[in-house]
Amino acid sequence: MIDEIKILNKFKSLTEDERELINLKYAEENHRQFNEFKSAYVNDECYLCGKSFKTISKETPCLHWLLRRCKFKTKDFPLLYNKYGYVNIAAFLRWCANMEKPLININDLPLEMPKGKVLSSTIKWKNIEWTFDCSESDFKGHAGTAVEYPHYHFQMRIDGMQFINFNTFHLPFSNDDLFALTMGRNHPDKFTHNFGQFGMGMEAAMAFVEDDPEWALESMSRSDDEADSTYHISTLAIAGEGEKISGDLIADLIEESRVTGVPLSKLMQERLPEKTNVRTLISPSEAVPEIAKRTEHKK
Repeated sequence: MIDEIKILNKFKSLTEDERELINLKYAEENHRQFNEFKSAYVNDECYLCGKSFKTISKETPCLHWLLRRCKFKTKDFPLLYNKYGYVNIAAFLRWCANMEKPLININDLPLEMPKGKVLSSTIKWKNIEWTFDCSESDFKGHAGTAVEYPHYHFQMRIDGMQFINFNTFHLPFSNDDLFALTMGRNHPDKFTHNFGQFGMGMEAAMAFVEDDPEWALESMSRSDDEADSTYHISTLAIAGEGEKISGDLIADLIEESRVTGVPLSKLMQERLPEKTNVRTLISPSEAVPEIAKRTEHKK
């Protein structure tokens, strides 16, 4: 178990400069590893083992097996999760997902997380979806059973078909996992658990909008393909008292948005009469995968 008091005392003993240095070193290491990952990924190779995604060696289990470009089978999965912890597995899959479509391939939205979950997220890459799930009882371990240890569940779908089921395996958390999750949950003012700049998903994308919606809208550009867009924007315009909204003007703005790439909502806020009440709702794109739900067995 994690000795929270000891960790907190260590944290308090650090100066502000020492804390900043730790965060800087973490960011630099994250950047270095991602660059290695990216250089190998574009050549269909794995930066961890240096081999093609199409290779598999039972003697040296590797996370690229989960991309299913090799002859990886469900029964091989324990070789992976006994070597790699949750954070390692999730980080690798997030990097792969973001290489294909940044942010929108990762649904880690807190509002879509079922109640009582420590973890609940779905990651999409090409024709594969992976889901991580952990309830409070999983995190504590099921006392009096063979799985008294803290663990999580994992699902893998290929072309929508089950490949690994939630209830097939109980994946143990590593010590690093327990440190990151425990301190992040119990002491969020001092510790933050995330996957860094290159592992961000829709939680980070929506936080950007919530922090400064006007700046977020300024930064957006129009997309004609919902499958490639990060956000869905809905705009409602209510005419001021005694005024009308010109249909011709709206048509002109729609055409201008199509030609220039400037979101229609932004043009409406700028060009409709001053007394017009323009309300814009920014939500996750329809392309974001749904978080797969796990039905827990009741005693």
